[in-house]
Amino acid sequence: MVELSYITNFENDVTGTLSTLKNDSNNDGDINNNNNNNNNSDDVVVLFLHGLDSSSRTWRGVIQIDDNDKDNDDSKKYDPITFNKKMKMVALDLRGCGLSPLGNHNDFNIDTVVEDIKYFVDGVLTNIVTKYNLPPKLVLVGHSMGGRIAMHYANKYGDKDVKALVIEDMDVRHRSMKENPVIGKVGRDATLSFDRNNSTRFRTLEGLLDTFAEEGYERKSVERWIDDGRIRWISSDDDIDSDSTGERNGNSGGGGYFHSEVNPAFRLLCYETFCDIPNGCEDVWVSIATATTNNNNNMKEETILFPCHLMVAGKRKKNSKNPYHGTICDENSVEWMRKIMNGDDDYDNDKDREKPVQTYGGSCSDNSGRGGRLTIRRYPAAGHSIHNSDRRRFMCDLRNIYTEALAS
Repeated sequence: MVELSYITNFENDVTGTLSTLKNDSNNDGDINNNNNNNNNSDDVVVLFLHGLDSSSRTWRGVIQIDDNDKDNDDSKKYDPITFNKKMKMVALDLRGCGLSPLGNHNDFNIDTVVEDIKYFVDGVLTNIVTKYNLPPKLVLVGHSMGGRIAMHYANKYGDKDVKALVIEDMDVRHRSMKENPVIGKVGRDATLSFDRNNSTRFRTLEGLLDTFAEEGYERKSVERWIDDGRIRWISSDDDIDSDSTGERNGNSGGGGYFHSEVNPAFRLLCYETFCDIPNGCEDVWVSIATATTNNNNNMKEETILFPCHLMVAGKRKKNSKNPYHGTICDENSVEWMRKIMNGDDDYDNDKDREKPVQTYGGSCSDNSGRGGRLTIRRYPAAGHSIHNSDRRRFMCDLRNIYTEALAS
């Protein structure tokens, strides 16, 4: 178990957290009067999980913490106060990313990653959100690899914690290590011992770039992370959880070092744990679709029917070599997910996996099939990071999902 760092858009009276940032909304922590005078918590919180080579920072444009955000002009097309006063939002740094420690890499597995989140929800999040010391209900949003982690969390704690599950541009098919677009030259042991505050090599820009090149990363990717804050220069006068970007080119005579929120060890461990296991994520999806729980009043089994939403980015352009310029979802896997979740009676779990995918004529969402529990939302103009490349539509859809969660 590791203590996870986080950012949030609502008031926080808890001290001792690794990272707590607030927006400038006039918010007293009781958004939309969702806390009623009873013994149950009606709080619903949007909990964001990031993907590979990322951190909670990727959600800042969504949460609207940074008023000077210039990364995406689309973020200026909606009023953050209008959106954010309707939603309590929290973004986590998963273990080994952002400001959260990795812990012992030998302890990295599905259970520990899920339990990190559960510990945060029951402990920290409960204290800063609810009036009744009860865990809030979640609209659980996972981007990319965070989507797979969200599936595992929902499978284990969906009946207790989840009001809605949102998967942003991720499918459930088996992905082998050979498909990992970042393969280092240094070997597995060296990657697992990657130091995000390398005391010697991270004191200069070239040392930083060389270190990431050995891990298989392109120079332009690292430079982009410096520009967007995922890699920050920490001067000798700064604290590591400050938000100062400092010197762009590293040491210019004073003391300091680069801190990386990106961790190659996290990427490697996630591929080994959540991707390169045949049918591993598919079995979890089936489990979510068929999960039942005992009703305490009549001892009957009831299906756990929190709604699921799959957000799919647009197709990658043929001349683009960057796999993240469009969706990474496999359409056969998307169709398989829909049929499993929406209960097609004529669907064969094994034979139908590779059948041609059904297309949806002109619609940006689809919830057909018995029950309609899975809604597929498509964003033709978006890249892999829908929440940054088509933020307005993402926020409109998220607001609707949140509103439905409050009413359910």
